[in-house]
Amino acid sequence: MKNFCYAKCEALCKIESIHTKIERGVEMRNMTRLSLSLGLIAVLLVPVSSIAGTYEDGMSAYQSGRYEEALSIWTWLAETGNVDAKFNLGFMYEFGYGVKPDESMALKWYLSAAQDGHEQAQRYVAWMFQNGKGTPKNPTAAKQWLMAANDQAEARDENADPTYAEAFFRRLCTEIVDARGRYDEQRQEPAIEPAELEASGQVS
Repeated sequence: MKNFCYAKCEALCKIESIHTKIERGVEMRNMTRLSLSLGLIAVLLVPVSSIAGTYEDGMSAYQSGRYEEALSIWTWLAETGNVDAKFNLGFMYEFGYGVKPDESMALKWYLSAAQDGHEQAQRYVAWMFQNGKGTPKNPTAAKQWLMAANDQAEARDENADPTYAEAFFRRLCTEIVDARGRYDEQRQEPAIEPAELEASGQVS
C-alpha cells in the first residue's frame, strides 16, 4: 500500500512538472509574439520619409553627382505624389542621369507632373508631343499642353499677351534643337538643378 502511494505521488509530480513546462512554453511564445508585435509597431511608427529620404536629400544627392541615389529618392517621392520629384525624374530619364536615357519614361513622369499642374512640365510635354519624343507626334496634344501652361502664366499676370502661347510655341519649336545640343554639352559639366534649367538659359 505504501509503495502504491509513493508511485501515485511520483506520477502526480511528473504530471505537474509537465503542466508547468507547458505553461512556461506558452508564456515564452506569448512573450515572443508580444516582442515581435512591439517591434513591428516601432517600425511602423518611423516615418517612411525618414527612411526613403526627403526631396532636399534627393537634390543634395543630385548636386553631388550621386544620381542613382537621387533617382531612388525622387522615385519614391514621385510615386507618393510629389510633383517636383515627378518633373525631376522626367529630366533624369530624358538626359540619362543615374539611368539609361529613356524618352518614354521621361514623358511618363513629365506628363504626370503636367497633369498635377507643373507649368514647366506642361511645356516639356508639349515639346515632346510636337516632336514625337517618347510618343508618336501629336500636334493637337502639344498645343493643348502649351495652352495649359499659358493659362497658368496668365493667371500670374493679368496683362499677359493673349498671343503668348502661340509665340512661345513657335519659339520653343525653333530653338529647342539648339538647346538639345547645349544639353549634350552639359552632361560633361557639373549638374544643375532641373528646376533651374529655364532660368539658367538651358531652355529659352
